[in-house]
Amino acid sequence: MRYLILAILTSLLTGCATSDVVQPDNKFAKNFQAPDRSKRIVLLPSKVDAPQFASGGSVVNRQLYAQLQRANYKVAVLDEKNYVETWGQEVAAVGGIYDPQSGRFRPDAYVRALSSLVKRIAAEVDCSMVLAPRFVLQSAKVSHSSASWDGVTRAEHEKDEVLMSNLKYEYDGTAAGLSLELMAFNDKGEWEFTTYGGILLPYQSDVKKKKGVLRSDLFSDPKEIREATDLVLSPLQSVKQ
Repeated sequence: MRYLILAILTSLLTGCATSDVVQPDNKFAKNFQAPDRSKRIVLLPSKVDAPQFASGGSVVNRQLYAQLQRANYKVAVLDEKNYVETWGQEVAAVGGIYDPQSGRFRPDAYVRALSSLVKRIAAEVDCSMVLAPRFVLQSAKVSHSSASWDGVTRAEHEKDEVLMSNLKYEYDGTAAGLSLELMAFNDKGEWEFTTYGGILLPYQSDVKKKKGVLRSDLFSDPKEIREATDLVLSPLQSVKQ
């Protein structure tokens, strides 16, 4: 009976390691080149719309900063207060990045606002690139006891009641996976690339409540953070100058 319940809950449940890792849908400008290392890369604060994931923004940004420095880039971080004020102005200038009727995200408006923000930053800072991280929920492929999305596989998380039963549940379908999206713009405000890296599975299965519940240990595993940031920074870490 429990197996049947779990099968019904496939879309809410989380998983771990599939044999075939689902690769991220990264995109690059046709003439993308590595940024000039004699100039700075400006790292914007992570955009986190869902309050339940807010604690991860600073964690991810610290890791991005550290890895860029290890790759011999000069990194500048935009002050949070200045960012909030300036970003709000750019969002207003494009009519908002969410549709006022449906509430849906407007990706084109988001890119326009970012491009304009980058131009303002580049006018004041001698930089070669501006990086804009954002948390996004993606569809993870679940197979048996594993989930894969955006270049990673992650372990299943279940409530203690399931773990203590000494039974192992397997199912196929999809689950929500939290990913890091990284958009890069050059100093002219031109888009250069968008990359993705899976971070974690934010929900765990709760058989008693017959739904997925938010995990209490989000962003506690530094290996998950490092794997995600490695993936999104791969264009900058792999290009030779």
